[in-house]
Amino acid sequence: METKFDTRRAKVAEYLKEGNTITARDAYHLCGTMRLSAIIYHLRNERDMPIADERIFEENTNYSKYWLVSDPKIKAEIKDFLLRGNRLTEESAKEVFDCDHIKVVINELREEGMNILCETVHPLCGKKFNRYYFK
Repeated sequence: METKFDTRRAKVAEYLKEGNTITARDAYHLCGTMRLSAIIYHLRNERDMPIADERIFEENTNYSKYWLVSDPKIKAEIKDFLLRGNRLTEESAKEVFDCDHIKVVINELREEGMNILCETVHPLCGKKFNRYYFK
């Protein structure tokens, strides 16, 4: 049986896979949890998600910000794949590279200076999807 904590973990994991950063405040607004650090601990240790963090110190407060990072080997393989003129979807990234957070990888490659474009495909039957390619 799935608990509220399982649902909250799933929401946070999906939010990170979309390439977002998250703070305790974001987690509260996203899924009503006040236990983001426990969720992050679980995702890192039980689901082996590579999550980085940074401690932010501001005038009267401090907090942690978390984000998902990509596996350097997988990122290099995806970069090579795109540079050879191939197009990549979320589904093909999962099948070919066993990568279920392609948006994170794409964002990191863009930060490195790659001009990766995204086109949204609307098939006649089925749901729309994004296809990434190098220009």
